[in-house]
Amino acid sequence: MDTVDVDRKAQVIVHLSIEIEATKETVWRIQTDIEQWPTWQKDISHVQLSGLIAVGNVFHWETHGLNIASTIHEVIPMRRIVWGGTGARYRGRSRVELHAYPPRNPRAYH
Repeated sequence: MDTVDVDRKAQVIVHLSIEIEATKETVWRIQTDIEQWPTWQKDISHVQLSGLIAVGNVFHWETHGLNIASTIHEVIPMRRIVWGGTGARYRGRSRVELHAYPPRNPRAYH
C-alpha cells in the first residue's frame, strides 16, 4: 500500500519529533481530536472539522494568523494521519506518525 508523504520538492520541509511516555491510543486520541487542538497547541486559535476523521473530510483552522482549509488525505488508525491545506499565504501538507518503543528503564538514566 502506498502512503501519502509530505511534498519532498517543497521549498521548506520541517521535521519535528518528540518522545513521550504515553500509549499510542492516548496520543492518537489527542492528535485526532482536531477541534481540541487549541487547548494544547497555543498557536492554534480555532479549529472546525466538517464530519469525522476520514479521507476527504475538511477542517478549517487558524494558526499564527493564517486561516487554513485542510483536507485529510490519509488515515491509518493508531499509526498515521496526513492532511494538506491552503491559506492566503500557505500551501502544505502535514503528517503525523506514531511509533511505539519499549518502555525505558528510569534507573538506567540516573
